[in-house]
Amino acid sequence: MTVKISASIIAAELVNIEKIVKQLEVAGVDIIHVDSMDGHFFHYIGLGPHVIKAIKKVAEIPVDVHLAVEEPERILSTFLETGVDSISIQLEACRFPLRVIRRIKSVGVKAGVAILPSTPISQIAELVKYVDFVLLLSNNNSFFVEWHDAEFLPETFDRIRKLREIAKDYNIEIAVDGGVSKDIIPVLVKNGADILVMGRAVFQGDIEKNVKEIRSIIEESTRF
Repeated sequence: MTVKISASIIAAELVNIEKIVKQLEVAGVDIIHVDSMDGHFFHYIGLGPHVIKAIKKVAEIPVDVHLAVEEPERILSTFLETGVDSISIQLEACRFPLRVIRRIKSVGVKAGVAILPSTPISQIAELVKYVDFVLLLSNNNSFFVEWHDAEFLPETFDRIRKLREIAKDYNIEIAVDGGVSKDIIPVLVKNGADILVMGRAVFQGDIEKNVKEIRSIIEESTRF
């Protein structure tokens, strides 16, 4: 699989959504990643359905939503109506994950499951056959503990390998989100990450220059 760049748009200055989306497309980003929280599981309000619809209206590349809300089954229909291309649900916040995953896939939307760094990989062993991707959160900048620890957790490398082994019989993608910086891309790629969700690394400074550098690092990392 080709390693994809997913831009976490919540890190952008959203004064002009269309301008940001077009900059990302011109730069060569593969996916636009949207964090949507309800203030319960995470003590933070993310981007809601209206913003997602606006992004989807102007985007020509896939739009992915990380639905980090309590009991996502309550509001799932609202997010499916936005026309997004993929949705991941937070395992720790969902009472009936398989039911929700099957509902997402029933309308042709890719379904994923996201897990916190503290959640054992073994807890999703029975779900990997049903999902299109798994989103591994790789730092503790998660708001629900009311402190910010943006440092990438190196144990994520081992978690990627464990997940790859568990899912070896299934065609799933592994996404990594949280503190992903340019300097750790080679190790992430080497260990089997398929999608790199990046915020500051994309939006801090010149977007096109950043993405070009990220792409170059990925290509160099996959050359051998």
